[in-house]
Amino acid sequence: MYKEWDYYTWDIAIPANEIKNINSVIEKKYCIDEDKNAAASWKNLSSVKLIEYGHIVPLIGNFIDEAHKISTIGFGYNVFPIYNSTIMNYSIYDSKDKADYDWHIDSSDSPRVDCKLTLLINLSDEPYEGGQFQIQTGNEPRPIDSYNKSGSAVIFKSHILHRVLPVTSGIRKSLALFITGPRFQ
Repeated sequence: MYKEWDYYTWDIAIPANEIKNINSVIEKKYCIDEDKNAAASWKNLSSVKLIEYGHIVPLIGNFIDEAHKISTIGFGYNVFPIYNSTIMNYSIYDSKDKADYDWHIDSSDSPRVDCKLTLLINLSDEPYEGGQFQIQTGNEPRPIDSYNKSGSAVIFKSHILHRVLPVTSGIRKSLALFITGPRFQ
């Protein structure tokens, strides 16, 4: 694990030999596809499937527990537990679609809840090119190069601008968990 002021990274959050199994379970158990027509204009993803955490907790639960601990101890945030019913976003970026995700922040529409941290897990099961993840914490975009590797992960403050550059070859897959808590005061 590597720590910066606004984010942590893991080179190996999920072992490579478990990635295909996780993807297979998500493909079988996801609850809904996000409507591409309703998606925001800065989001050019091939598809987004929503999956309840409970369906994959046996496969990623130990890592999610570690990330949740980082939320409270590493960042000092007051966050809610991760329930089996917590929804995660499974995003597929296909080079055929030149998929990308322009600059944005992650937030909540609730008057009582804030999206405090975003956890991304790279679940790509084949090599891809492009699709670099970047955050904006100063004048220049900062690439998080360690996140390009299958099984890697990054957790960062959700209010930080971030993006995914276009995938130029292959398919990039990622799983996002939005860690929420009571409104900042």
